[in-house]
Amino acid sequence: MGIDMRMASPMNSVSPIRYTLRIPEPQTHYLHVTMEVVNPRPELDILELYLPVWTPGSYMVREYSRHIEGVEAFDEAKRSLPLSKIRKNIWQVKASGAFTIEYRVYCNELTVRTNHIDQSHGYLNGAATFLYVPELRDKPHYVTVVPPFPDWKVYVALTDTQDPYSFIAEDYDTLVDSPIEMGAHKTFDFVVDDKPHEVVIWGRGNYKQEDFQRDIPKVVRYVANFFGGLPYERYLFMVHFAAKSYGGLEHKNSTSLLYPGDSFSSKDGYLKFINLVAHEFFHAWNVKRLRPHHLDKFDYDHENYTTSLWFIEGGTSYYDELIPLRAGIYDADHFLKQASQYITRLQNTPGRLYQSLLEGSYDAWIKQYRPDENSPNNQVSYYLKGQVLMMLLDLEIRGLTDGKSSLDEVFQKLWLGSKEGQLAYREEELPTTICKLVGLERLVTLERYLDSTEDFDYETYLNIVGVKLTTERNSIPYLGARTEDKAEAVVVKSIERDSPAWFGGLNSGDLLLAVDNWRIHPGKLPDRLKDFKAGQTAMFTVFRRDDLLNITVTLGAPPLSNFALVPIEKPSASQAKQYEQWLGEPHPHLSD
Repeated sequence: MGIDMRMASPMNSVSPIRYTLRIPEPQTHYLHVTMEVVNPRPELDILELYLPVWTPGSYMVREYSRHIEGVEAFDEAKRSLPLSKIRKNIWQVKASGAFTIEYRVYCNELTVRTNHIDQSHGYLNGAATFLYVPELRDKPHYVTVVPPFPDWKVYVALTDTQDPYSFIAEDYDTLVDSPIEMGAHKTFDFVVDDKPHEVVIWGRGNYKQEDFQRDIPKVVRYVANFFGGLPYERYLFMVHFAAKSYGGLEHKNSTSLLYPGDSFSSKDGYLKFINLVAHEFFHAWNVKRLRPHHLDKFDYDHENYTTSLWFIEGGTSYYDELIPLRAGIYDADHFLKQASQYITRLQNTPGRLYQSLLEGSYDAWIKQYRPDENSPNNQVSYYLKGQVLMMLLDLEIRGLTDGKSSLDEVFQKLWLGSKEGQLAYREEELPTTICKLVGLERLVTLERYLDSTEDFDYETYLNIVGVKLTTERNSIPYLGARTEDKAEAVVVKSIERDSPAWFGGLNSGDLLLAVDNWRIHPGKLPDRLKDFKAGQTAMFTVFRRDDLLNITVTLGAPPLSNFALVPIEKPSASQAKQYEQWLGEPHPHLSD
């Protein structure tokens, strides 16, 4: 039900909070916020105002309050009110009636979870922008935007008003979940299931808009059919193009996408963007509406721990590859190539043997978004390992049910239960729930791999669909130092656990100057290593801080480094059937 705009005033019970956003000088990156508040408890003259420390979908305490400055409070007569900061993200104001808070937000961090303002656009995340009153969190919040230029439009998935620059959020959670984009942008619209969708594009890119207009609706239509309809009235895609940038953040009725604008000259670069679109759009169900009870009511002041990110993000990553395949955007060969790349990345991550998926989910707050030189050795991404697990889980279900069920049924039945008002799932019961939804007593993939660091048994599950995993060894002797080429030097970024470099004593941060007194030019380290054989020693001359050192390393045998999913030559009838049911195409090696 819509809100009567005639009643939407900050000084009544319908809309007790009103924000006005101004950007008088966008080149300074500052947002000016005026927040009008009706004290919900006038008998008390002390009220606290909070700013979230994190935003849902990005599991790290980001300390948004570090960008807040100039906080002041005034009564209705514009007289200054006593105000003090009592914690890093909490301000206390003394006011018995209605009052106004004014503050500035510095906005110059271009990610999907932060704020960015310049002369070309403004992008605002609710958690990083809006102070809130806990007692009023469930009340409507009214927002008016005053753009700096007359040709700027405002794009946000909030309830519209008669004023194109004013909007209503039914509560604070909705406000946080509705980022604001503004500017003079390229846009296009399309309709799926009689519901409007808008794509707003900021930044330069070598994309072809006609490709977006063809394929993004395909993604939406497939997912709508998958879940039996669209759960929103309208949806907004906000696309940001910027060099060397990548990311996405899901919201209930919109999504923010950040992608390198120069990536569209290759087919793979374009299709990776479509995977990002599919990923964030699938999240409109998986986590934004269908989520574990630990994320049912957000605590913006503290970490919200969950062990189910393997399902939330890993499952969505698996489907972001399946959706374009099933929507006809690419074929099974491309799907298998992508899956091969993910398996290769996983198998070349030493941390997979030291952190389980449940641990990785729980520790996202301190590890996933805070990588350091030792991260590859002690952790594994729940996106990456979760995606591979979900693929193997899907194949196990298909095999045990002779293709009558699959992971699709898990998501579809969870969604059906959620729509009927049932608690979708409790995360500690999720493995059991998955088994029940597909009519099985147990699933070995869940029993064996969720809380362990054991390597996956790829052969067993891939064999169900007539696919095998092939491997290759690099021809270069194994060093185990991950490096980055700088203008005049090769810099060690990290050392792999239990590698020759690990035992030999190379460190992250070392500048590699020479091997056996022969200079290493940027990009030439592999060529130097080709001169050696496994078991030979090599003397590395390095700068470590200001010290010049010679470090001797005994090189190892090349490890398995490249993994590829390949359809087997002679599939059985059962394997061929399962392959076609899985990927929607006949097995490429069917016998006549």
